[in-house]
Amino acid sequence: MSNMSLAFLGYGPDQTRLIDWLQNFGHSVQHIHGAVSDLSGFDRIISFGYRHILRKEVIRTAQKPIVNLHISLLPFNRGAHPNFWAWVERTPHGVSLHEIDAGLDTGPILEQRKVQFDDDRITLRDSQSRLVSEIESLFEEVFPKWIANQVTLTPQEGAGTAHKSRDLPEWVHWDMQAKEARDRYDHE
Repeated sequence: MSNMSLAFLGYGPDQTRLIDWLQNFGHSVQHIHGAVSDLSGFDRIISFGYRHILRKEVIRTAQKPIVNLHISLLPFNRGAHPNFWAWVERTPHGVSLHEIDAGLDTGPILEQRKVQFDDDRITLRDSQSRLVSEIESLFEEVFPKWIANQVTLTPQEGAGTAHKSRDLPEWVHWDMQAKEARDRYDHE
């Protein structure tokens, strides 16, 4: 694996282990939290927890397709707060690596993993932490194949679901149990 110049959009080193993991392999990683207009200076771009929509013009500046780490089993729960929506809408939990296209989490899938939770009394924060750990592990497994262009892309099938940040109810707090969130949401 030759050393590359990587842009890591979104979460910083205090929110994900992946930046340090990539640097330990000798890659140069630039963490970018804010909006970008040009990604042409990087060999590869990784998006994880990035709060900005990448416009088509920006996506086109990338040398290679951009990979996004999303903590849902796409096509379910595209967009914001996928962990919450999986609980309250009773959709499958999971994590997905996908290419970014002009849509909202609609690009083809590199790899997915279904995640089971055995107890709905888990807090939203703890289930979020588990999903983050699962997507980080999946990325670490797929990364060598991704940079060697040896992944098989699978188009997303079905309509799925999508949510914007403003869709999240005001009463949600991350230390509430998933069961409590689902019950309250069902009674609104």
